[in-house]
Amino acid sequence: MKYDEVLEVIGEFGAYQKWMLFLVCLPVIPIAMQSMITVYILASPNHRCALPGFENDTYLIQDEYHFKAVNAAIPSFSRNGFSQCNFYNHTASEDDTEAVQSKDLASNGRKLNTSLQSCDTWVYDRSSFEETLVSKFNMVCAQSLRQSHSQMVYMLGSLFGTFIFGPLGDIYGRKIILISSLLVYAVSSTCIAFIETFLLLGIALFMDGASCTAFYNVLYVLGKSLIQFIID
Repeated sequence: MKYDEVLEVIGEFGAYQKWMLFLVCLPVIPIAMQSMITVYILASPNHRCALPGFENDTYLIQDEYHFKAVNAAIPSFSRNGFSQCNFYNHTASEDDTEAVQSKDLASNGRKLNTSLQSCDTWVYDRSSFEETLVSKFNMVCAQSLRQSHSQMVYMLGSLFGTFIFGPLGDIYGRKIILISSLLVYAVSSTCIAFIETFLLLGIALFMDGASCTAFYNVLYVLGKSLIQFIID
């Protein structure tokens, strides 16, 4: 009697196969969440230039005094609020400079002889997100391309995981690829939350994308093998 004939007698998709298929499909849930998480970790909150000399500056207006200081130092637009990338560079006179530093400028909201200058520090609206990768690494204004670069690196990792770990699973076995990709996924995902440089962030995103794709592909092949007779 052939193997296929035995399966027809004892059953091809019993309780054991169903339980194994459930266990194979279960890890796909966090993988799917990880694939979409860049929508949130790369979210760009509202922001504007930080006030020079104001250590406790926040995006939300604190009081009338704070509003006058922001209005005097940051260009405003009728529709979009305050400028996100520029501030007034007060260079009128030594007395005016001292007035700006001592915050006397906020008393009446007056503007000195000024010129627009790009800022290098920002304050962010933290009402929706306490912090994202955009606010952590200041991926705004002149550095706004880093947002798309981060997404691109993640997708390149996914492409790498598809073409590299698939053949490795056929050569060395899917069990070792499954375990190794899971470990890489856990380490890289954790590191993303604590990394302090953009270069290391790119490396972590690349490894995260590669491990997620490798992990999913192995699970897909295992799951398909369990229900192959249904597909056929």
